[in-house]
Amino acid sequence: MQTSAATERRVVEQAAYWFIRGTDEQLDAADRSEYLRWLRHSPNNIAEMLQVAAYIGKLRKLQLIASTLSADSNIVELDARSDAQARARPHRR
Repeated sequence: MQTSAATERRVVEQAAYWFIRGTDEQLDAADRSEYLRWLRHSPNNIAEMLQVAAYIGKLRKLQLIASTLSADSNIVELDARSDAQARARPHRR
């Protein structure tokens, strides 16, 4: 019997596999059917697929930010917390 950690690792690996297959290749009807069967097998599969997609989205955003900035750029990414704190502080005159 697989341990919980081994089962979780397997689900993570399968989610990554299906994410890559779905973005890098055209899935034929049999592959789509197999993918949907895997998703329906467990709510954990769905949750992990969503988690993989969220990570990829964050990575793509970081790549976009990094590609727009260069070493000699004067553009600085603002920290969202700093911006929110600045708006929350009353202005002194």
